[in-house]
Amino acid sequence: MFALVRQATTNPAYLRAEALVFAVFLLFPAAFVFAWYVVPRFIQLRRRGEVSWNEARKIMGQNFFSVPAAFCFFGEKLSHDYVRVFKRVPFLRGTLKDCKDTHVLVAVLPVSFKDIQELVADRVASYRSLYVAGPFFDLDRTERLHESFLKDRGASEEIGWHLIRREPVATSRGRTLREQGKFVEAGERMLSARILAYAIMGYFFATDEWLFRGYCVRSSSFNRMGERVCVGEFDPHSSVHFYGVRDDVADSRIGLATEREPDLLLRRHG
Repeated sequence: MFALVRQATTNPAYLRAEALVFAVFLLFPAAFVFAWYVVPRFIQLRRRGEVSWNEARKIMGQNFFSVPAAFCFFGEKLSHDYVRVFKRVPFLRGTLKDCKDTHVLVAVLPVSFKDIQELVADRVASYRSLYVAGPFFDLDRTERLHESFLKDRGASEEIGWHLIRREPVATSRGRTLREQGKFVEAGERMLSARILAYAIMGYFFATDEWLFRGYCVRSSSFNRMGERVCVGEFDPHSSVHFYGVRDDVADSRIGLATEREPDLLLRRHG
């Protein structure tokens, strides 16, 4: 009897059958989950026009500041709750295709002005050897900003993907804020000075290109004097400056910065 068992267990046909049985038991649950959840979910996302960040990168091309690039430059580590925010892009495929030449898709981390200043200071020396003058903040002008504002890392709603216009809103320069608002397209809004500075510096170090080059743009933030904070660079030193400007001031150098409002609302916790 033992001889028959030994012969059966060494029989190639028996071993193949045994392997097939084990494969069925192992693969069936995985196949069931894939067919029941993954496939319908994929079809649903495709129908709704949702995209992953990797597909968004292909659509946007160079106009894209990725999560790895943000981690590399800003060195910020996110909690598990925030990591999931970047897995899905809150803009539909059609929106990204319409904006791929006029906007930049930026992965915004919880980084403050102080954090950016320190990071930029560490990189100025090496960049000064490559450019006439390396990128840096005009720190003198930040004295008029609240200290708490400089250390603020932004609300949780600001962490995630932002689709920011590369240039000031068309025909917005040389006008008051009220007049500039008339030229803002539907579905766009102003953004904070922190996000503007973050996007300008991050995009520069990733691509060697300046956003809003040669202009200053109004943000949604205010300094301690009650003036609206404008971010930009006016001098030949390629420096990022901060200006306090009243809303009723019209200056040919000052435009309006906007970003697209998200098409989708994503869960951030839980």
